[in-house]
Amino acid sequence: MQNNYYHVPPKTKVLLVEDNQEFAEELAEILRRHQLDVKISGSAENSLPILLDWRPVFLICDLHLPGLSGDRLVNMITSLDHKLLVILMSADHRALEETAKVLDAMYLLSTFPKPLDIKGLISVIGVSKAPESPY
Repeated sequence: MQNNYYHVPPKTKVLLVEDNQEFAEELAEILRRHQLDVKISGSAENSLPILLDWRPVFLICDLHLPGLSGDRLVNMITSLDHKLLVILMSADHRALEETAKVLDAMYLLSTFPKPLDIKGLISVIGVSKAPESPY
């Protein structure tokens, strides 16, 4: 049986979209300790230029953001054929479950309720089959 999973190479790009700046900085620091290259955006609108220019492999996004929501951001990205692996997070567990049902399973890697299971998040990123190059 072929194993389709491997550990993510060091410096794999991750865009973290979270409006709680303190939480975002703490999570980014944890991800950086795992040798991931992390950028933070405080809103979906501000993340679009980063997504298009920097081209991360992973998007970790809060579901409820001011302005454009996390699920709308994911829908916009998939309509642009931007291939990246998405992890959604939210304190609203019910909305997270409902959103996961309607988003394209090809892009949605996982969902995590807040407070985050950090070990679980790192595990999902670490064993995900990241695309060789989305571009």
